[in-house]
Amino acid sequence: MLQGATRHGWPSDLRTADRVTRLIRRPFGVTYHPEHVRWVLKKRRGFSSQKPQTRAREQNDKAVTPTVGRTLAPRGQTPILPAWQRHARISAIRCLTRSPAAAPPELYFELLPEGLNGRAEDVVAFLRDLRRELPGPLTVIWDRNNTPSKSKVVQAYRAMQKDLVREELPAYAPALNPDAMLWAWLK
Repeated sequence: MLQGATRHGWPSDLRTADRVTRLIRRPFGVTYHPEHVRWVLKKRRGFSSQKPQTRAREQNDKAVTPTVGRTLAPRGQTPILPAWQRHARISAIRCLTRSPAAAPPELYFELLPEGLNGRAEDVVAFLRDLRRELPGPLTVIWDRNNTPSKSKVVQAYRAMQKDLVREELPAYAPALNPDAMLWAWLK
């Protein structure tokens, strides 16, 4: 088992209780419950459940980056999986709208340049564009992101908009934020 899971035919070196159970069954023909195997490894053999670290490696574009999950390993010996260290990302300012006049909700968004986070000025520009698309009173429900809720630039813009009402979602409640769920699905 200390040789790693790839040595025994798995695509990554993650040692899960299910894999160890199958590894025991192959040569010995004995089947244990995965939770029993996990218990033995942790309580009797000094293993612990750990999240492996990743380190960059060179590989071709067709290679698959391993999924990082939990793995069993000897205490104090965190496994290291080779992986891409890509930090490129695309941020977006987005919102879902609901209007008494429009039947389905509508999605408005603006993609920001690759690798950049949205700033207060970007939020104000997005709100200005949104106001052109949606004239009349507007209630904005923030997701407690620091930029819209604490920025002086955004607060100054909001103060000039008398028919712009601000509300906040509860602290970190992704299940209550339809915008976050939709964007996660789109990604």
